[in-house]
Amino acid sequence: MNLNSQEYKLIPLSENYLDIIFKWRNSPHIREKMFDNSEIKIEAHYAWFNKIQSELSPYYYIFLYKNNPAGFVSFSTVDLKNKRANWGFYIGDTALPKGVSYIMGLLAFEKAFNEHNFNKIYGEVISTNEKSIRYHLQLGFKQEGFLSEHLFRNNVFEDIIVFGFTSSMWKDNLNVVEKNLRVIFPQIFQVL
Repeated sequence: MNLNSQEYKLIPLSENYLDIIFKWRNSPHIREKMFDNSEIKIEAHYAWFNKIQSELSPYYYIFLYKNNPAGFVSFSTVDLKNKRANWGFYIGDTALPKGVSYIMGLLAFEKAFNEHNFNKIYGEVISTNEKSIRYHLQLGFKQEGFLSEHLFRNNVFEDIIVFGFTSSMWKDNLNVVEKNLRVIFPQIFQVL
């Protein structure tokens, strides 16, 4: 798949984007869906950035739409031996056109499977986060587990749904995904 890189990009997170990430991460529409939904202090935010800078490969990305920061994608708990990682994401720009977040997910797949050579990415979603559940399913993830009362936050135990997506699923579905996208978003593809 060759998405138009002029409109949609995933670029490595750099210090230039720390302020916008800080703002997004503390915004109510993102914070309320996070496992740790406490407000982040600026000192902790910079400490997190310094920690991830020591990693050998860039696993943290800014999603740009028309060269403007629009979202964030990360691969954490990276297991190089078993070629897998936990993925995380959020859209910071709530005014994006419909479908742009889907493109962000597909770009994340390209990073995961083509650049990092992961065999699998997985995600964990709070069971009340219907939007994220729907997003995972639309991208082709399969539900692999259900963890009852797995997370304690806001003084209650919450259930977690575990989703998985493998490189073979990506390869098997690539033609179908591209065909559907070409119909829905013909402007995002370049002709090879």
